[in-house]
Formats: sequence, structure tokens, C-alpha cells
Amino acid sequence: MVRILRTVTWNFGYGSVGSPSKNNKTKVQKALEYLRKNNVDIILAQEIFDPSELRCLYPNQIYSDIPVYNPQGQGLWGAMDFSIDTSNNNSRPKWGTAILAAENINLNKIELKYSTAYPGSMTVAQIAGTDIAVISMYGKNVCDYEKVTAFSYLANLHRCLSDTAPLLDGFSSAKRFIIAGDWNAGPQWDKGKSRKNFNFFERLATFDLKDCLGHFPDGGYETTFKHNGNRQIDWMFASQTFTAHNPRVDYTAEIEDLSDHYPIIAEFEI
Repeated sequence: MVRILRTVTWNFGYGSVGSPSKNNKTKVQKALEYLRKNNVDIILAQEIFDPSELRCLYPNQIYSDIPVYNPQGQGLWGAMDFSIDTSNNNSRPKWGTAILAAENINLNKIELKYSTAYPGSMTVAQIAGTDIAVISMYGKNVCDYEKVTAFSYLANLHRCLSDTAPLLDGFSSAKRFIIAGDWNAGPQWDKGKSRKNFNFFERLATFDLKDCLGHFPDGGYETTFKHNGNRQIDWMFASQTFTAHNPRVDYTAEIEDLSDHYPIIAEFEI
């Protein structure tokens, strides 16, 4: 019997007035109604304040928060000093990335050997009893207005991918992968002869991963972000061995005011 795993990646928009992450109970209820109606099994969430607000429907949760100020213990960053990330200071609320699973799905957090990406940029878990690992990944930009030591969205994405490379290369019991999130990047952002964005997606593909929407590398990208020229910056990649049904960007009117991002939803045969 084929079992279907319905998966959504969604940036809940911590900066969006209508975000369910803003402790707005009406918005939280609308988000829950949307997820329930679509029978979503797993959410790969970014920019979410408090995932416990969704615990009634998604009780199994793993959350990695963006530290409010000056995270420690990231020696592999070398000269980078997080204390000068002036866009992420004590005046801003804490938020992060998460994996949220329905009651019938248990998650085992995967602790990566290397942790060079910005803290809270990524959450990694294996679905208990399967060979499937899911990765919620966020393209965090590191701002430094005083020194030339800042990392771009792309630089942090490369660090996320390097951290997960041993996992993606098969050095664990996980053999199939779903990796998704708001990456703040896309081939559409390349200008002129630059292929910086495209090359990151090529690097993803070397791990035998495919764009679930089927656009990379040939183009035809869809809008997932409501600003900056209506480009695609949210993505869902999965192992080639997965059969994915009806992958799509969901523009449902009922969630239009919940975030400044549109979710990507897909159904995987497991």
C-alpha cells in the first residue's frame, strides 16, 4: 500500500503584520484551518516565532531559533563576529526555523557534526521508522555595517549545504531527503554573466536532488515572494528516488494575508 506524505514549506513571515507568528490567534486559526484542509503531514517552517501555537495539530516539533544577540561557539566561522550583526540585535524578537509533524509522525533530530551556518538557519530531522530525512533551511543574511566580514544569503546557504553534505552523501540511515525553505536566492537573481545563484542550485543537484516544481535548471520559475519583482526565493528539492505528486505553489486566497510568502506543497510516495 502506497502511503502519501504531504509536505509544505512555508515562511511564516515574522515581519509580516498578518503573520501567524505574531501571536495573533485569529491568524493562527486560519493557518491551522488551511493546513488541516490540505491534510499536511509535515511543515518545514521558516521565520516562525513560536511553533507551539500549532501544537494542537502538529505536536511533534523540532525548533532551531535565531539567537537574539551574539551567539557563541561557532569557531569555524573564523573572523566573523556575530556580535556585530546589527540587524539582529536585542531590539528584535527571536525567531527561527522548524520542522512540525502531525501526531502520527515521529521525528528524530539529527545532530550534524559540523555547524558552520548561522545559528538557527537550519533544522534537520529523520522521520522515525523510515529512511527519510527532512531539512528546513533558511537563507539568513548576516549584516555588518562596520566591517567587511558580512556573509550574504548565498554564503550562508553554501555553509548549510556543507554542514549537511555528510548526511546527503549517505553517512547515516537516512537515504532519501526533502530539503526546502526560504533561501532568499534563485537563478532569477543572477545578472549578466553571473551564475552565483545558479551554481548553488547546481551544487544541490550533485547530491542527486531535484527541484520538485520541475523548473531548475530550465527556468519557468514561479512567484513565492510578494516583493522585489515577484521572484521565486522559496524552494523544495527532494531525492530523485522520490515520486512527487502535484507539487505546486499555493496561491489560495484564504492565506493571502497570513505571510508575505506563498507556501510550496507536494505529496511524496513513501
